[in-house]
Amino acid sequence: MLPQNPAPKAPESGRASRRAFAAALQRSRAELVPPAFQEHLWQKKRFIVSRGGRACAKSWSTFRKVLLDGMEAKHLILCCRETQSSIKESAYRLSCNQVRELGLEDFYTILADKLVGRNGTEIIFEGIYRNADKLRSYEDFSIVVCEEAQRISERSWEDLIPTIRKPGHKFYIIFNPSQESDPVWQRFCAVERADTAVRHFTWRDNPHLAPEMIAEKDWCAATDMDQYRFVWEGEFRTVSEAQILRGKFVSEDFEVDPRWSGPHFGLDLGFSQDPTAGTMSYIDDEEMVLYIAKEYWRLAADIDRLPADLEAALPGVSGHTLYCDSARPETISYISRHGIPGARAAEKWSGSILDGIAALRSFSKIVIHPDCVHALDEAARYSYKVDRLTGNPLPVPEDRHNHIIDSIRYGIWPVIRNRAAASYFSRPALLLRGEPIEPQQEEVNVTDTVFLTVASCDRPGTAVAAITWGIALRGQWVLTVLDWNIAEVHEALTGDWVMEVLERAYELRKEWRALDDVTVMHVEDKGLYDRLEAVLVSEVIKHDPVVQAGGPALYGLRKVEPRDVRSAERKDLVTLDDRAGDIRNLINSGHFVKIARSAYGRQVMHRSTADHFNSQLWGYRPGMQDTAQELTAAFLLGCFLSREPT
Repeated sequence: MLPQNPAPKAPESGRASRRAFAAALQRSRAELVPPAFQEHLWQKKRFIVSRGGRACAKSWSTFRKVLLDGMEAKHLILCCRETQSSIKESAYRLSCNQVRELGLEDFYTILADKLVGRNGTEIIFEGIYRNADKLRSYEDFSIVVCEEAQRISERSWEDLIPTIRKPGHKFYIIFNPSQESDPVWQRFCAVERADTAVRHFTWRDNPHLAPEMIAEKDWCAATDMDQYRFVWEGEFRTVSEAQILRGKFVSEDFEVDPRWSGPHFGLDLGFSQDPTAGTMSYIDDEEMVLYIAKEYWRLAADIDRLPADLEAALPGVSGHTLYCDSARPETISYISRHGIPGARAAEKWSGSILDGIAALRSFSKIVIHPDCVHALDEAARYSYKVDRLTGNPLPVPEDRHNHIIDSIRYGIWPVIRNRAAASYFSRPALLLRGEPIEPQQEEVNVTDTVFLTVASCDRPGTAVAAITWGIALRGQWVLTVLDWNIAEVHEALTGDWVMEVLERAYELRKEWRALDDVTVMHVEDKGLYDRLEAVLVSEVIKHDPVVQAGGPALYGLRKVEPRDVRSAERKDLVTLDDRAGDIRNLINSGHFVKIARSAYGRQVMHRSTADHFNSQLWGYRPGMQDTAQELTAAFLLGCFLSREPT
């Protein structure tokens, strides 16, 4: 939530009165921005750099100052970021909000893609990645605002900075520090520059921090201190959001407890430049802790010496089962004939890597012995692939830093397989031949309608979840989970989040060839329904150009009634567990609901992790009263609504 500083209202008209208003704002910085920004943003430097954490008001304050600059004199102002595929990805909305909040509508005209001042000032919004030709037309611009500057590449800086040639020009640079190697840090912060003013801000510099943001900050500090330091304190990211085992592993010495399951031995066989890696691990079933006790790691391992070397590094392996990488059957055969008779291939199946990752993350903790240096290194570096432009993790693990990790998976593969098969909701039933479905598959029939279910749940710490569904009444199954989203309550009850969900549903409607045009959001909780209704009216419909032009709204909101979620015997089902138990057999039949790849592979960063839908659905068990299950709640709601046509 943005701070709500009071500010003088702009005069209705008149050049002299506008100058007087600008002068009043100049003198009354306290009425314009929080105290921490009052000297910083007015410095006579070429580069004004504002860095720091979330909710410190650095963007809000900077754009207020830029609006004032545009009133005091005619300026061409470029608001840019690395990539911008549409105006909604820019700071356009923030700028428009500040114009309205300061009462500057008489001076600034808000157009579809820019702001224009009465004195000729123009504020435009652009992406700069691979946009050198267009940037050349901006040489007369005198103010540049660089938003999310931590994402701006060195190539883009090289294109942008020399382009701005007007004497006395100024750059306002805003970013949340990510890594010390980021070009923005190296250019403006690593070495002191005479033409640059740099200041670090945190949430403490925002005197108008909303209670919801304070609660979110405190929750983050209590649950994930690394994430708190990065997000809220604006410190460097010490752990990447793409890191698969982030927050799960620790390095500790330990003694093996005879009550633990194990030892479990696994071996990843190296190819070419890859190492051969093996591990000995144990599982504490009661505390759900995985212990990595020993490791073997060697480049260009000599196959003749491998059995003896494994026994030396992993004591007892010759008398136990050793599950090996099935891609090298000849090596497994040699090992089994030369000292390790229990060597055999680990089973692989479609999705076994992702199942293995889910199993590793399901442990409350992974304890790695300090002597296992390669295990510690890989646990810190094993990551998902990252989108080159957005920096967001993709649902595909990188094929590196994973040799020890793979050996751990192989060693406990029976445990992983049993967990995948023993889920309360059947994974095979919700997939098709072991894979999520695609819209082009021949088994997929024309989608009759697309709708949304939005829910929280009856568990502590709940957020708000939305699931996008497709119904095909004449298909081999009725329901398809097309996509999902999740956000904290205060983030979900905003026009931005609701529009994001509705726009995604519109995209999926075209992709899955839906026959109808209107997306209805189904909400059961009355409080949530009322607040979403208010958001739709005040923030979505009000700014929908189709509706404002007299056209129909292509979305709607429906209150789910108790009769919609009753059992076959017409019994009210109030709790999540009651609903899951009532409809479980239908879900697990394999003929009612499937999951699309767009939902199965979706990654949404929320509370430091990404794979929420799969982890909630496959990890659901009745009686888990201390675990938030908002996506499961939205999933079950959609299933109940679709027992009969919605």
